[in-house]
Formats: sequence, structure tokens, C-alpha cells
Amino acid sequence: MTKQEALAIINSDEENWEEALFQKIFEIKNNVLRAVLIPKVVRKKAEEVEQLFLAERVLTGERKTNQKKTIDVCLQLKSNKVSDVIDLYREYEQKLMQLKLQLTQSFYPEEFIQVLASLAVLEENRQKALLPLASELVLGNPLQVKISEDAHTGEILTELKRLEKNKRLEKKDVFSLSYFEKDLIRIVKYSSFL
Repeated sequence: MTKQEALAIINSDEENWEEALFQKIFEIKNNVLRAVLIPKVVRKKAEEVEQLFLAERVLTGERKTNQKKTIDVCLQLKSNKVSDVIDLYREYEQKLMQLKLQLTQSFYPEEFIQVLASLAVLEENRQKALLPLASELVLGNPLQVKISEDAHTGEILTELKRLEKNKRLEKKDVFSLSYFEKDLIRIVKYSSFL
């Protein structure tokens, strides 16, 4: 990559490229933190970040690195019991918040790219863990949901806890939860892309 190509990637001139790079990185972080977590989109953002940091390396000749503790992004649904589904959502929310915190604190290229990759894998793992349960629901369900709709995992967790508290642990009760139902339908639609 030449110096001119690097400046074109950052979309800046030679005088202001550092500020432009910082602004692009900030925009990507902000977008990922606010947008619906779609693994393919997050991976594209990671590729974009990688190009930005390659351009930075060409312009500075430096290589900034920092090793951060990685977060285990494995998720597993033990059974279809409501308590196990609640545990899965709790674990997901905890790991998601840890990764988002790491993302806000990431200033080194490898670390930033790794956190983005971990976010994508975490969401994929959540969807894969819930896919068998989701497949039971979706058969014949006319509800239309976009892949880009937010999963509202916090709301789902609240709904599930309310059911568990009221001792209504039948599948029909679980499937009747609006946010949960939409999330499961979204997972089935998205599964063809996994």
C-alpha cells in the first residue's frame, strides 16, 4: 500500500489524517455499540478497521500492540427449560456488556479487531444455541420479523424471569412472550446465513 492509497482509505490529506483516522474509528465504535448486533455486519466493520490500521501503519511506520484478556464467548443451552433459557440470556448479556466495555476501551489495532470478532462470534453462538428451540416455534408462524431488528435480550430476560416467578414454565407460555417470539423467528431467518 502506498502513502496515497493509505490517505485514500482514511479519506484525508497528509496534514489531518490522524484526526480523520480517530474520527473513523470513533464512528465505527459508536455504530457497533448502537446498532443491532448482526455478525456479518460486525465482521465487515472489523475488515474496515483492519484496513484503517494498515493505512495508519503505512503513514507512521509504527505498530501499536496491546494484549488484553479475551472473553470466552461460548454459549450453550443445556435444555429447553425456562430456567436454562434464562441462564443462557443472563450469560449472553454479561458477556455482551464485557465485550462492549472492552470495545470502548480498545485503542490498539489487534485488540479492537479481536473485540469486534468476539462480538460477532458471541451473537452467532447465542443464535446457534437457541436455533433448536426457535425451530419448534417458527413452524407455521406468520409473524414477520426483519433480520435487522434488535433482539431486545434485556426485555426477553425480564419476560422470562416474570414467567419463572409466576411458575408458568410451559413452552406455550414461553413462546407467547412477544420479544422472545420475535427473537426466535429472527434466529430462524438468520440461520440460513450462519
